Amino acid sequence: MSRVRTAVVGGSLVAVGLAAGVALGVGPLDEVDSVRPAAQSDAKDKPAPDTDPVESAFVDEAGTKLVAGTLEGRSALVVTLPGAADGDADRLADALRAAGATYAGRIGFSARLLDPAERQYAESVAEEAAKGVKDVPASEDVYTRVGAVLARAYTGTGAADAPASTIRTVVTTAGLVDQVQEPETRADLVVLVGGPQRDADESGRAEVLGGLLEAWDAAATGVVLTAPEAAGFEGGLLHELRRAGKAEGVSTFDGLDATAGAYVTVEVAAGELEGRTGSYGTGDDASAVRP
Repeated sequence: MSRVRTAVVGGSLVAVGLAAGVALGVGPLDEVDSVRPAAQSDAKDKPAPDTDPVESAFVDEAGTKLVAGTLEGRSALVVTLPGAADGDADRLADALRAAGATYAGRIGFSARLLDPAERQYAESVAEEAAKGVKDVPASEDVYTRVGAVLARAYTGTGAADAPASTIRTVVTTAGLVDQVQEPETRADLVVLVGGPQRDADESGRAEVLGGLLEAWDAAATGVVLTAPEAAGFEGGLLHELRRAGKAEGVSTFDGLDATAGAYVTVEVAAGELEGRTGSYGTGDDASAVRP
């Protein structure tokens, strides 16, 4: 992990943790511009070393105190995107539980779903899945329509009803969605987890994901897209989405791979649920390091 990212995200969390009775003499750095040059030169192109276990234990203690109760009464679904690390998704699930949310489960958007070349296939599967379902919003955009069908299956309140169960069966059988941990209930908070990759494929995926996010934002109470730091820079998914204006209705955070990244993601989610949508992290188009 870059020293800059640790100081910004971990130090910011620790500073808030002081108010909860955890003592350490570290202060937050809240201005993105003050750290961006170092983050770009030092963090983007180097693998992250192993996290110090003492630092990790401290951040877990401070983070748990920081987020406790902030998502009480919410049901949270984790959605992984191609390239997302299982470890990042697992740590995020733990942080959501620590915040008091009911962990609904975890699904994955497949590479086929996010491939622009598979547009007609995704559209046909969504049409088949939504046959007879009357409360799926219409849209002129193909991927917004596809997203609305998927959102009907996984967002809302209570257990999945018959239409939701049917849609889930169709889209998973067709390979558009992977049910890693089949959601036992529908969710009002959706947290999508991206990967660190920075390549040409991310631009196409951003176009597709933009339509899906629009539909999920309309269906859920809150939607957050979080990813490792590298995704916030040129060629990364968050960079492409932000630059194209495809994530304006949802909150984003590049810094999930930081020691405190999962807890800061929960902070972002709590703000999103209160109507405070923002772009956070150290990436090119982030407006602040954290809420």
